[in-house]
Amino acid sequence: MANTKGNRIYMFANFGKWKKIPFGGGEVGNRRTSHLLKKAGFQVVAISKYNSLNIANKFLKHTVSAFKMPFCVLKFFVILLFGSRKAITHIVGFSGRMIFFELCLINIAKTLGYKVVYELRGGGATTFYEQGNKFYRRHFRLAIRKADCIFSQSTINEPLIKQLVPDADLFYYPNYVMPSFIPDSCPTKPADSLHLIYFGRIVPSKHVEIVIDTFAIVQSRFQQSTLDIIGDYLDSHYYRILKNMVAEKKMADKVKFYSACSQHQLADYLFDKHFFLLPSTEGHEGHSNSLTEAMAWGIIPITTWQGDNFNVLNNNRLIVNQLSAQDFADIVFSVVEEGSIKQLSTEVYNRVRNNYHYSMVCNQVKEKYELLFRQWFDS
Repeated sequence: MANTKGNRIYMFANFGKWKKIPFGGGEVGNRRTSHLLKKAGFQVVAISKYNSLNIANKFLKHTVSAFKMPFCVLKFFVILLFGSRKAITHIVGFSGRMIFFELCLINIAKTLGYKVVYELRGGGATTFYEQGNKFYRRHFRLAIRKADCIFSQSTINEPLIKQLVPDADLFYYPNYVMPSFIPDSCPTKPADSLHLIYFGRIVPSKHVEIVIDTFAIVQSRFQQSTLDIIGDYLDSHYYRILKNMVAEKKMADKVKFYSACSQHQLADYLFDKHFFLLPSTEGHEGHSNSLTEAMAWGIIPITTWQGDNFNVLNNNRLIVNQLSAQDFADIVFSVVEEGSIKQLSTEVYNRVRNNYHYSMVCNQVKEKYELLFRQWFDS
């Protein structure tokens, strides 16, 4: 086993406010990557991206971010300017409108003599490229070509990257669950009731209103049923709409809303749940952290074809073809009436344990980084 001591990685990413619960899968994933690299023995110098305003007003949010960008670039430049050139710069990005900012960082690192790992989190890269103008496509191609290695959270990014740079060094780096989070065995679900859950960001692109409508259909047939909705919101208007939906449908005693919480607290909500509903059309959807976490507790996901979730789930029976509450409810009914809850619950639990467990991903990332350090710096 190679000795990683002394191998330094400058990691630029959105970590959020370290003392607060991370907002969304991006911040969760970046903190986990930093933790994983440190546990693997690498020296990680975290360079935090500016924290954008967690508000619904996109114009104000983007305006404030535009003012923060120059200071963020300056901080990145100064840290690398006085850093060791026998280190790797790991830049986490999402493509889309941020590609121009991300290319700027890649250019700085390359100009200063660093090797660059460009990590594409989430999905949507192909859609952004196909729908983007010539200016956008040129910048995306440059980012992919200038990076020395591409880490991709989603398998769906691979065809585009290989099309643009056939010999690109591409490494698949999926989301994973920590060993302290996944139970030792698949939890046994209640047989005399039915419990549904949604957890994650409460935003329109996740269509939490469809989750509520689905539950209304389900509980009309299964009276002993509940729905938990867990997460933080940016748009208070959208959140009020959801709360009003529950009140109008007279389901306040069945549907509970909770704020985002720690993983330890989350486990208390997950252990008895049967179905996790994820009607996402999020443009940046890649490999949902919530999806993997739900599966780790034997919760049967029902989701859309968005992002890489269908590959993670690996069961097309649990994917809706239309974004409708009735389609989600029909899958619930099918699974319950066929008596397949225990079978599917065990299958999704085992899929996480065998494919998306910390120990597996940690070893893969450690081996990849050891290889990069040997290739680039051993002489």
